[in-house]
Amino acid sequence: MKIRIRFSKTGNLRYIGHLDLMRTFQKAIARADLPVRFSEGFHPHPMMSFASPLSVGETSLGEYMDTELTDPMTGQEVLTRLNKTLPAEIRCLSIRQLPDEEKKKNNNAMAIFGRAVYEVRLRPPYDALPEGTDPAAIIADYRSQPERILVKKTKRSESRTDILPYIYHFAYDDGAFILCLNAGSQVNLKPEVVMEDLFRFAAIPGTEPLVNEEILRDLRFSITRLDMLTAEGVSLSETGRALP
Repeated sequence: MKIRIRFSKTGNLRYIGHLDLMRTFQKAIARADLPVRFSEGFHPHPMMSFASPLSVGETSLGEYMDTELTDPMTGQEVLTRLNKTLPAEIRCLSIRQLPDEEKKKNNNAMAIFGRAVYEVRLRPPYDALPEGTDPAAIIADYRSQPERILVKKTKRSESRTDILPYIYHFAYDDGAFILCLNAGSQVNLKPEVVMEDLFRFAAIPGTEPLVNEEILRDLRFSITRLDMLTAEGVSLSETGRALP
């Protein structure tokens, strides 16, 4: 029985990386005594597949893990057992049972993940926008541009991408920017990149790279991934069927 678990990652655990997260779930599954299928070979491990790694420093209310149970269980029993053994800042929120055909590799959470929804809040002192600034109007002007080119340089090449077609939703509500961005294998658009480009477009103070760019991102933005969607815009929490 293959299942998809939605979980959150908050608080100080936003600073642990993806490998540490995987180890945390492996230990939690063992302590919870869940009948999870193991890989074969000399070093068997629980069969787990995560939709996409979360950037270090970001929190999330919508992460997903696929796994397979060798014995049937109720969804509530799985959630209860896992939440008893996981750290308090990782909570399993819901569970879905996937049909048999979901066992195919191209139907796992990682393969079908195509979009992500984020909430971005500005940290002090960058949250003190100039008097009279209308974020909603700035966003509308930004999205009405014919193009916004993102230049990505490597040691060997330089690529140019118009990011506007990959921004599916961009709004401002109750002090937060809400974005739905492409997260596919070809174009994986990061919310901090879009926000920095918005700042440059609107000439909002604090855009200048006064310190190392990566440090500036941590200082300026507080990012929460709200959910993960398929390429068609359907939440991964709606795939499969509810497991009682």
